[in-house]
Amino acid sequence: MRRISLLLCLALVAALALGACNAQFTPYAARVGGVAVPQSTLDAALDSVAGDPGFRCLVEASSGGASRVVGVAPGTYNASFAAGVLTLLIQADAIHDIAGRLGLPDGSFAAKLASNQIEHDLQSELGSKCKFRAAKVFSGLIGAYRAALVEYWAGEFTLAAHVEGVPLTAAGVTAYERNHRASAMLDCARVIVVASRAKAAQLAIAINGGVSFAKVARLNSLDTSTAERGGDLGCRLPATLAQPLRGAVAQLTLGKLSSPVRFGNYWLLLEVTRRPVAPLLDAAFGVVSAGMTAAGKQAAAGFDRAQVSVDPAYGTWVKVSGAWEVRPPSGPPVDLVPNPSAVGAGSTLGG
Repeated sequence: MRRISLLLCLALVAALALGACNAQFTPYAARVGGVAVPQSTLDAALDSVAGDPGFRCLVEASSGGASRVVGVAPGTYNASFAAGVLTLLIQADAIHDIAGRLGLPDGSFAAKLASNQIEHDLQSELGSKCKFRAAKVFSGLIGAYRAALVEYWAGEFTLAAHVEGVPLTAAGVTAYERNHRASAMLDCARVIVVASRAKAAQLAIAINGGVSFAKVARLNSLDTSTAERGGDLGCRLPATLAQPLRGAVAQLTLGKLSSPVRFGNYWLLLEVTRRPVAPLLDAAFGVVSAGMTAAGKQAAAGFDRAQVSVDPAYGTWVKVSGAWEVRPPSGPPVDLVPNPSAVGAGSTLGG
């Protein structure tokens, strides 16, 4: 499925920064059909990112320093950053409209699933460049930007579940778990990664002879992240495992060591330790994962049909490499829209 991080990084393309000028604003930043994206909503979304040190670090570090939240002139925001945030606000309204036209559920369960996955993805995105915990970054991302981010992914997740014939509600996913037990069970597994089939076979003999799997993993596995945990891979839904791991794990009975499994340039030994029923959100994400490709196509078709207009001060709504986005204005900084604080009119972009 498409990674959420692609959406998180919409604002990371380098562009000219905003400079001070006497720009005229329309009453709205954009319109999606008959629905306005108010100037105040864009202001709040920009401020919510700028006021979250962890998310701001992510925006700037992910571009290698090429894109900034703030502009060149005092009190301004970067034009590309502003265009990326406005893109998200437009897409959130559009995806909500698509789901609404299909009569799909619009509730707290989809929003909770979206929040859970955004936070999970933030953890991998933060990496070593931003020393913040994902939970703290996401909880600090208050207001309009967070709301739009959750609304967008809740909408697309709802579409994906619909493709799979499952209402994205607690009751809908509970019914799915009841009727699809195999798909709703987690595989809790551990792994040993080595460079050759011969080495894997040698270690298998040792484990089958009574040597602890965990000890063999710690001493021999080339995957350092799991080796230090005795080979523990954690518990995952079958659908989230890459092939050939998925097939190999599915065939294993509990506590039985696998034969050596080829995985790229490496060989693996696998063991399933338990198979518990997946928590409701995990089961829901398994359903969503299966339908995301089709849901993405539905969303793209909806964006193609959407009637979107953007305040020229922020740019134009254009299709770039198959995806719609706000392209920021070109030209010298003096021709771009400033944060009103640059001209003494307030503290946020658009005012």
